[in-house]
Amino acid sequence: MYQLANLPPELLIKVFSNLFFRDILHCQACCQQFRTLVEQSGQLQYIIQADTSGVDEGSLSGSSFGDRLRVLQRREQGWHDFKYRATVSVPVNFFSSGIYDLTGGAFLLGTRPSFGSPRTTSGFSYLPLPSLDADGRCPGPEAINWKHVDLGEQIIDVGLAVREHDLIAVLTSRLDTDGEVPNLVLELRLLSFSTGKPHPQAENHTLFVDNRTPHFGRSSILIEIVGDYLALLLTFPWVRMGEGDAFYLVNWKKGILNRVAMPQDPPASFTFLTPDILVFSQPETCTLEITKIIAPSPEALPTLTSLVILKLPPLTNHASIVHLVCRSEPNPTAASVSNPTDAIILFNMLVQDVGPVHVGHMHMFSFITHRSTLLSHVPLSERSTPFVSSSPPLSVPGGDAIDENEPVLSVFNWADWGPRATRWFDCDRISTRWITTTAGQRYVCAADPDQGEAPIVLRDFNPYNVWRQRQREERGEDTGRMRIVESSSVITSSGLFKRDLESALPYTEVESERPYMYDGVLIDEERMLGLRIQPDGIGVGQFDVLIFG
Repeated sequence: MYQLANLPPELLIKVFSNLFFRDILHCQACCQQFRTLVEQSGQLQYIIQADTSGVDEGSLSGSSFGDRLRVLQRREQGWHDFKYRATVSVPVNFFSSGIYDLTGGAFLLGTRPSFGSPRTTSGFSYLPLPSLDADGRCPGPEAINWKHVDLGEQIIDVGLAVREHDLIAVLTSRLDTDGEVPNLVLELRLLSFSTGKPHPQAENHTLFVDNRTPHFGRSSILIEIVGDYLALLLTFPWVRMGEGDAFYLVNWKKGILNRVAMPQDPPASFTFLTPDILVFSQPETCTLEITKIIAPSPEALPTLTSLVILKLPPLTNHASIVHLVCRSEPNPTAASVSNPTDAIILFNMLVQDVGPVHVGHMHMFSFITHRSTLLSHVPLSERSTPFVSSSPPLSVPGGDAIDENEPVLSVFNWADWGPRATRWFDCDRISTRWITTTAGQRYVCAADPDQGEAPIVLRDFNPYNVWRQRQREERGEDTGRMRIVESSSVITSSGLFKRDLESALPYTEVESERPYMYDGVLIDEERMLGLRIQPDGIGVGQFDVLIFG
């Protein structure tokens, strides 16, 4: 200790800056010298604030650590108080379709022709969203600059990796009438997000995906991009027995596309937990399935193997899950303000009671859990290996071959993992049309516009912010509109679940000072977007950007 204490302050700061924030606080408690050093160092205070806020330390710009610290503290205080610093109203002066995304500081809308079907998407437009500068000033109207890309083909959906790769993957559909039976040809186009031109890192900019006959009807698409992998889930909700459903893993740089056999039934949705571990939602079995990408190398054709099955609350015999979708923002390797490891995952579950499929009475539920919680059920050996090499299975005389690398499937009942690690909400009167309602560990929800004006509710599942709020309340400080929720909440089973839904994941909650009536509210690391849809109910016609810092 004596030798360490004799180091110059600059070297001590350099040493401490490589520590996790808890270790910095432990060092601060050692002696008065270290306490003064930590308290007066803008760099160390920034690291502590960033780590406890769930923020990537290298994500914020600024001429000094002191500037970054002030920007971060200003933003965190704005979220805590639900006080945004500026509002920018943005008109949408084009015909937007139902395609949208909010990621990487940009808002994307699909564009449609002014004639024909209002659900046809032929291009996309995106807007780099306004931010406050280091002094808290908001840019003027000249900063609102939509960029437009028209592909001239029907777009089904898109996937984005803006900060990580400047990449947009566009799934297109065109009618092929050359054969005996007309077919829809599905293709992936890999473009630079900033230019709309072919992506320079992609060896093949257009990849054939598959053919589908038009009688399959409308499809549901999910595209996620993490590292070198693009994952594509293609489902047809109105086709029985999952006919036509498929899951693809694409090495988008090499142009290698592989249709991957699913270990279980066709899933409804998925999200990445790590660059090679995914969680799939399985409505048919009422489970979450955690799988791993298995490949001899990143360039080889991958397969999936199941690692963990997490059971969800069991349904009654007459109830069924119509859909179960999930989203987490940011993705695991994304260069983002929020720390991907700490991010929450939102699951929206539509449950139907007695009646034919898609006809009986529907109930919407949402539940939240942390990405790290799901990952904690995966054996450490599987989490630490980026790719598992294929090796010949062992031969057993008189028996089947045994693959010594095959992971053991672990199954967890709901009661053993779920109630303490999740928080459930009854969302029958909440707008759930938009899935981009989480960022990092924050979750925003607004009442369905049919309910009239109502406050916007912001929930924060960051355990350190929960701890801070608890400390404020114990000291008797005025916490304003903020409240802490740590006790268990119970949603009655309503004949849908075999037991009442009990959940206890702690969070803080604050409501806006005044009521709003938006058609949807989205969130990213520093903003909320209040959306108003067009009169035809298809696309966004105007939105407000509420900048928190």
